[in-house]
Amino acid sequence: MSELIYSRQTCIEGWKQEKLSNARILMIGCGALGNHVGIGLIGLGVGNIFLYDHDIIEDHNLNRQSLFCIEDIGKKKSESLKKRLNERNARIKVYANSDKVTEDNISLLLQNIDLVIDCVDNVETRQLVSRECIIKDIPLVHGGISWDGGQVGVITRKTACLSCIFPQKKEPGAPCRDEIIPGVVYSSQIIAGLMVEQVRKVLNPLPGELGPIGPLLYYYPNEPNHFVYKPILRRLGCECHDLLEELNPEILEQEALEKKSKMDADNNAMQQLGIIDSSKRPSIQEDILEKKTTSKKKSSKAGK
Repeated sequence: MSELIYSRQTCIEGWKQEKLSNARILMIGCGALGNHVGIGLIGLGVGNIFLYDHDIIEDHNLNRQSLFCIEDIGKKKSESLKKRLNERNARIKVYANSDKVTEDNISLLLQNIDLVIDCVDNVETRQLVSRECIIKDIPLVHGGISWDGGQVGVITRKTACLSCIFPQKKEPGAPCRDEIIPGVVYSSQIIAGLMVEQVRKVLNPLPGELGPIGPLLYYYPNEPNHFVYKPILRRLGCECHDLLEELNPEILEQEALEKKSKMDADNNAMQQLGIIDSSKRPSIQEDILEKKTTSKKKSSKAGK
């Protein structure tokens, strides 16, 4: 296959295809998001893709897991996705594994990996993967979907982790929601496209462009503003704080300085605008009492 397959992207100023061709990406989850993210990775020309999913294909998957066919029902998702991706680009090295991601194997899975993609459907695995990515200092591209929206963001040591975002503890293997999650193809495509763009930005940043999305960008198709960015901060008491105190305390020190700088800037702005410190203001009840007292005094003077 000719390198012309990438000719419509290598003509972009600053594009370095070799960075993508040499990359080693681990994608956990080969369902709705995994299908569409996988197509995007093949299109980018990511040279080495490692797929992990212990699930098998069922008939209800086919409405949104677009690379799977009726003949794939009952087969392993990771193996079937590998086959479909190789059909699109045989030069890409795709590896499939149907083992469940656990505490016992997560460290081994992330060895010699440049970036991890979270296409997972349960909180426990997400928290596990996020923790290991912090330990190994590997960028994690996170995505989540339902029929009525989704979210995307890049998790690093400098951002809130997935345990900050999903602090609740659930039984192993429990889905992100307690009920069955409805799903249609459209939100999968939208969030997957944004995730692939974040992969490209991490591996092959272009001159002058904005960096990857810090957590999180939310997609709300039923709201007037379809996309809303929320800069989620590190949660106090989260395990990522303890990890960074051991692995990279400078990041926490920098966060503290930035927080203090922002508070100082806000206080200066309030002073310049003549806004009184709310902590020194009388309560609403005191305000009302003072106004009534003043009004009575004025009425008394008027009567005299």
